Amino acid sequence: MWGRSLLAGLLLAGCAFDPGGSSAGSDADASQPGADARPGADSAPGTPDATPVPPDAAAVEPVLLETLTIEAQNTDPIQSSVVLVVGQTYRLVASGVVAVRTDGWSADADYYWDDRFPGVPGDSAGGVDYGLAVNDTGGSSSRSPDWGEYTQTHVYEAVIPGNDKFLSAVFYDFDNSNDSGSLTLEIWGPP
Repeated sequence: MWGRSLLAGLLLAGCAFDPGGSSAGSDADASQPGADARPGADSAPGTPDATPVPPDAAAVEPVLLETLTIEAQNTDPIQSSVVLVVGQTYRLVASGVVAVRTDGWSADADYYWDDRFPGVPGDSAGGVDYGLAVNDTGGSSSRSPDWGEYTQTHVYEAVIPGNDKFLSAVFYDFDNSNDSGSLTLEIWGPP
């Protein structure tokens, strides 16, 4: 038995042993920082060589979740069927033009104007900030959201955070009784 141990010791003494797995003639990368001593390029320290680097998570493109029609004459808020989740961001797109008086006045999601002078919009009248209000049913002089600068396309965008509730929307006018037509509100968010 003693002879077998001596023979095994002599055989092992003639061999080089690298616990990392490199051997002579390989492309082992044990000398590189963070290398794992296996052939091939490291993708990261502690990751086996030639393991592909996981791709970055692709950006989640928003999808159209719902389209609401907001009647200008209706003073009752319209409610979405989707809940806007806390921690998520939603993009709202408002479009369209409504008549706000029978004598030639119009409005969009944020402004009103005399149809004879469409390039001269107003924002508030009668103590009310004209336009499409979202999650704001008070009818006050500071409607939310602010849809931004006037545009002749009458398409506006706003970004709002989720609140774990349904969205509500209503058209503000100090006197909705003469209004006609509707605006469209698109809700875009994560799938």
